[in-house]
Amino acid sequence: MLSNETPKYGRWRQCPCSLAEQRLADLKAMLNEMRTERDAWREQAQRLSLPKPNEQLKTAWWRSAGAVGGMTALRRTLDYVELLGRVVIAVAVIAVALRLIGI
Repeated sequence: MLSNETPKYGRWRQCPCSLAEQRLADLKAMLNEMRTERDAWREQAQRLSLPKPNEQLKTAWWRSAGAVGGMTALRRTLDYVELLGRVVIAVAVIAVALRLIGI
């Protein structure tokens, strides 16, 4: 190129290839930064995550309620509810029967 000729891409412009290479380098740097941030977040999440509960902790509240074997308190409660339901039905039947006889 002679000194009086203007360059193909202008005096201050860069070649499209070098622009693409620069953009690619910027994108690679951004990707590396995102990876390091992801790893940092993953480490923090693992640090703050709750430990897996063991079987002993799962049934501890049953034992504190006075249950032996875990499900006894629940069965006892369900038995009381069923008994209460039968009592309510019996009282309703008696009330209807008394009304029918006129008392």
